[in-house]
Amino acid sequence: MKTLKMLFIVLSMLTILPGTIYSAVVTDEVGDHIPGPPGLSAVVFYYDHITGTNQYSGGTLVNRNTNLTADVTALRFLHFSEIGGFPVAMALALPYGNVSINGAGVGGNQFSSTEIGDLMAISGIWLIAKPEQRMWLDISAWLTAPTGEYTPEKPLALNLGQNMWSGKLLMGFTKGFGPITWDLNSFVQIFTNNDRYVQFGPPNASGPATLKRDPVYEVETHLKYDLTKALFVSADYYYLCGGETKTDEFGSNNDRLNDHTAGITVGIQLTPKTQLLVHARDTFKTENQIETMDIGARLAYFF
Repeated sequence: MKTLKMLFIVLSMLTILPGTIYSAVVTDEVGDHIPGPPGLSAVVFYYDHITGTNQYSGGTLVNRNTNLTADVTALRFLHFSEIGGFPVAMALALPYGNVSINGAGVGGNQFSSTEIGDLMAISGIWLIAKPEQRMWLDISAWLTAPTGEYTPEKPLALNLGQNMWSGKLLMGFTKGFGPITWDLNSFVQIFTNNDRYVQFGPPNASGPATLKRDPVYEVETHLKYDLTKALFVSADYYYLCGGETKTDEFGSNNDRLNDHTAGITVGIQLTPKTQLLVHARDTFKTENQIETMDIGARLAYFF
């Protein structure tokens, strides 16, 4: 039993990591809370390269040798329309990627995996849309279905499929002042249980553990400055908290999120229908995770 518990502790260090990777990839970028005209659609491609080495527990650095590398892509389809005079948007997104980890944080072992993630359905409505005042307020709902690949015997971080449903409610506010645009967004995300978290012993021996996850909360803000009509730069900040995981077998994993991330985004309008965003983000403070660096790009084609 002691050996099983030690194995579980090693695996539980990685429980929140997939959520961190998901939020880094299929996330709202600066300017995403301004609606397009009814009938406009877009195909959006995301790519993020995520790395980290310093692992923290309870706000204390526990080692500098937990080597995380993730290359994750996502494809998103977006369509704008109108209902009762209110702009609305609907979207589908699907991530795919490779995650590898080794070093002290996983007992000196090495793990890697390449998988398809969970499908996300997104819908939103703008309760305030005043382009003449450059002011918008929207509410959107995200539903993530457990459609991705999932293997209980692997560390959860290596399963881009999470074997749990989740729902996210997001509110976004945008206001423009001359060449400056300010975004303030926040969300809460809730999760069902993962009833196939870890398989102890051979199949059908003692059965898998059930993982429960607390709600996750985020507040983010972007301060965008238009250098020209086709080029902008934005300073970005994200605060993520909550999400502690636990099982009936061993109690809490003591992995509550308390993360601060700063970043910069550059946006270029390549053509009237094509936009490229490039960003760099640094999780400069974390309580129970691996500090990560994220370099990524988003290419959107509108039609």
